[in-house]
Amino acid sequence: MEVFFKRILWSYVIFLIVFLFSWQWENQSQKQSPWLEVYFLDVGQGDAVLINYLKNKQILIDGGSDGQKLIGQLNKFISPVDNVLEVVVATHPDKDHIGGLTDALRKYQVGLLLENGQKSDSQAYQQLEEIIQNKNIRRENIFEGSKIRIGKFVNLEAFNPDFNYQEKTEDKERNNDSVVLRMDFGVNSFLFLGDVGFQKEKDLIFDQEKIDVDFLKVAHHGSKNSSSSEFLEKVTPQVAVISAGKDNSYGHPAQKTLERLEKSGAKIFRTDQGGTVAIVCFAPQKNCQANYWKDLKL
Repeated sequence: MEVFFKRILWSYVIFLIVFLFSWQWENQSQKQSPWLEVYFLDVGQGDAVLINYLKNKQILIDGGSDGQKLIGQLNKFISPVDNVLEVVVATHPDKDHIGGLTDALRKYQVGLLLENGQKSDSQAYQQLEEIIQNKNIRRENIFEGSKIRIGKFVNLEAFNPDFNYQEKTEDKERNNDSVVLRMDFGVNSFLFLGDVGFQKEKDLIFDQEKIDVDFLKVAHHGSKNSSSSEFLEKVTPQVAVISAGKDNSYGHPAQKTLERLEKSGAKIFRTDQGGTVAIVCFAPQKNCQANYWKDLKL
């Protein structure tokens, strides 16, 4: 009888040890695994941002100009068994923003394609249109006031363009009509500006949009005609990310723009210097961390 009770006692002890070890491992895993990852992908001279929520819900904002570069980057951060992009946003139909999306739309199933409604005669736009039609991808125009919610904690709101371009087929001010998105994740905030310039920045200030954020995707690859001092004073970014290609012919980012960003107090990350930039968020109530992906230590 004594041996029997000892066996029962040892069984409970072993169970308790296993339970405590499992609880500790699960708790530690939750601490180490980010809830939200925002990757400013190194796709050369262009924009591409991947938002990865809980590693199973993805938003892709633009795709650069080279589909192979884009897919190479996405393969690093999306599980090979996950073939769905919940939302794809085309901020405006310039090649350095939509050229790579054709390959992404071929590889992945897309839940919803959001765009600013502008059209183009370019080959990149025509190829994108063809794949959208062939795969019967659901599409909608996004404009000021549009909102997107992913899960419980990720909320996005569009501040631009000002109205729905359902009937408009061309626009010389294509950059200034880029989709502008604010994203909130708990105490953390992000602003994605597409290629807007000084005039649209003034409009965003005048419209009293909520542009005071922690993380800024710098407009138009750091062009000299974007990121005015007045605008940066309102945004007050802690981190500014510039997506640009090495030794590009446009001179991006401009030295004056870099000086304005430095004066604003923002820590600057550049894809042309350090490659893909990663911002990881471990919980809604904690501040996100920014670094070059190659230097990130989780």
